[in-house]
Parts: sequence; C-alpha cells; structure tokens
Amino acid sequence: MAVRVRVRLRSGSRDVVTSAVINTGFETDTPNIAIPTPLARMLGLWPLSGGELISLETGGGETEAYLVNNALSLSLELEDRVVGPIMVNAIINPI
Repeated sequence: MAVRVRVRLRSGSRDVVTSAVINTGFETDTPNIAIPTPLARMLGLWPLSGGELISLETGGGETEAYLVNNALSLSLELEDRVVGPIMVNAIINPI
C-alpha cells in the first residue's frame, strides 16, 4: 500500500502543494524527489534549462531522466506541524 504525504515544493517564487509517495523503495545518497514533467513545468523547471541526463535502474528496467541539483525547497506538511524546508534535487521523468 502506498503511503502519501502532503508536501510543499518551492522553486524561486513558484510554490506547489501536492502529495508524494514515500515508500517506493527509491534510495539515494542525497535528498531527491522524482517529479513528472507537468509538475516540473508548474515549478519552472521544464522545459529544462539546466541539469543532466541520467540513467536510472527501476523495477521495469533502465530508463533515462533529468537531474537538476538543488532545484527545490521541500517542506512536509503534517496535520500538526510543518517539517523543513530542505533543499532537494529534482529528478524529472519525461515519460
């Protein structure tokens, strides 16, 4: 079962509140969030103006995505408090 939490993502003056799945098995050495291109567009990160093309190993095989370092400020919005913000890298999946 997926566990979703409410997060606030901020890029410059753009701000979006959305849900994030937190139990995906996605592990990294740095704080990352994978986002679809429509959300990246809302946050001003798409079309891509910086970042790098990366290969990712997924349960369905290898795929490519774009990594933008320190792209977003992320806050976790709980019922009784806000945790963060922290800076996270954005992994943009164009598929």
